[in-house]
Amino acid sequence: MSPRLLDRLLAALAFAVPLPVYLATMAPCLGFDDAAEFALCASDWSTAHPPGFPAYVTLAHGWTRVFSAAGGFAAVLTAFSAVLGAAGVLCLFLASRHLLAAQTPAVRPAARSCASFAAALGCGFGLTYWQWANAVEVYALQGFAAALLLWSVARPAAAGRRGPFVLAGLAIGLGLANHHATMVLLLPVAASLAMATRPGALRDRRWLWTVGAALGLVVLFYGLLYWRAHGTFAFTFGKPDTLGRLWHHLGGGFYAEGLFRHEAEVAGRTGYLLGAVFRNHWWFLLPLLLGLWQLRRRALPWLVVGHLVLLLVLQSNRTMVANTDSYLIPGLVALALPIAPGLLPLLRSRFGVGVLALALALPIAPGLLPLLRSRFGVGVLALALAGLVLVNLPAANRATFDAGDAWFADFEHSAPKDSVVLLTRWEYRALARFYRAQGRRPDLVLLASDVKGMNRDCVGVAHPDFAAALQPEYGGYLDAIAAVDPDFVYTDYYTLGTKALAEGYAALLRKVRAVAQAQ
Repeated sequence: MSPRLLDRLLAALAFAVPLPVYLATMAPCLGFDDAAEFALCASDWSTAHPPGFPAYVTLAHGWTRVFSAAGGFAAVLTAFSAVLGAAGVLCLFLASRHLLAAQTPAVRPAARSCASFAAALGCGFGLTYWQWANAVEVYALQGFAAALLLWSVARPAAAGRRGPFVLAGLAIGLGLANHHATMVLLLPVAASLAMATRPGALRDRRWLWTVGAALGLVVLFYGLLYWRAHGTFAFTFGKPDTLGRLWHHLGGGFYAEGLFRHEAEVAGRTGYLLGAVFRNHWWFLLPLLLGLWQLRRRALPWLVVGHLVLLLVLQSNRTMVANTDSYLIPGLVALALPIAPGLLPLLRSRFGVGVLALALALPIAPGLLPLLRSRFGVGVLALALAGLVLVNLPAANRATFDAGDAWFADFEHSAPKDSVVLLTRWEYRALARFYRAQGRRPDLVLLASDVKGMNRDCVGVAHPDFAAALQPEYGGYLDAIAAVDPDFVYTDYYTLGTKALAEGYAALLRKVRAVAQAQ
């Protein structure tokens, strides 16, 4: 097989191998954390929690509209994550291949392609990456945007060609409009990769096309967020329908105030996050360390590690525990870049293949050890990838994780017909509203513990007759909230810190009970 044909085959397999695995291991329903929120926002094309994730919400809305006949809403939305996860693995393969071509031109192209393929799938089947490629979350999209950026900046750019620069801008814009913090922190890594693969890359004026494409996509997606915020929906987080509220939402809004507080348990969180990094890359830890050492004279390995450290610091100071490791996905994608350079020297000799086989065989059951005594490095890598999948499958397999269905079944059993339910926990509120939107238990009136939910208009859209019956107590309660801060009526945040607000809330709950009993 010619090197070019092998390269194309491996590129196809870099997408085609992880995709069915992600699809086969995805959950049959929504899970906890923010899954139900993103499902509701994607369904209505409404506003998600700060910074709004307009790229994910918009693209997920379009995806579910196109593939609505392919299955249930939750399954179709989870498949969106699977496709993005597999596309990220493909882009990582292409980025690694270009890095090897620039750093090791004397090595056979076939060997470079095999090493890049193993490095990409090693990241894609790492436990952390895998677990967010088969669930409803925004970080499969962010991982794809990160990998797309790394590929686009590593590509050779012939004189006069603007395509790679425009593609880099689209990747940056996609990441900024989805989760801006992780994309901003990735930009130095991308710049260093460009310098490692293109001599004098940063002096090229065509980077202006990158800036233009990035700004255009950011303005487009946040413009759509601003436009959709003028509508009224049964579920929406905030109302960034003015430039001031849009800027506040982009900066984290009131949601951010609860994330970074002094009571965050930094030591335990740091240990957990370091464990997430290790779980994703431990299988190829030896090639990773060797690759970092080989690239040590360049800025790339230092920036890759520094980028991940910054993500760890940001997450270690958060008070929340749920889906904390998903924030690290772009850092894990970048950390996979040195794996391919580290694999090449191990594959050049029988001794190196033996060392690699030993390193990979340590976690495998003794019954697999005889299979790793082959002289062929490609065979060792193939077995290594198969072993990685087998080892991580039990923890990454969500196929029997019916969390949402099981919880709602219990909820239905406990809620008599025509009940009015006040839900305090965030995941349960979102899940209950999602199932009701899918036609389950339309008799229930579902209210947040603060009644208004994420927006003063939500209860009126979801339950118009019931909301109308709550007047004038509901209006008085909203006025009391607005007296504390006018924007609190558009958020999930509220306080009973004033006498007027406490009295207004008590009066509203009495009215809720009276209306429920009357109906």
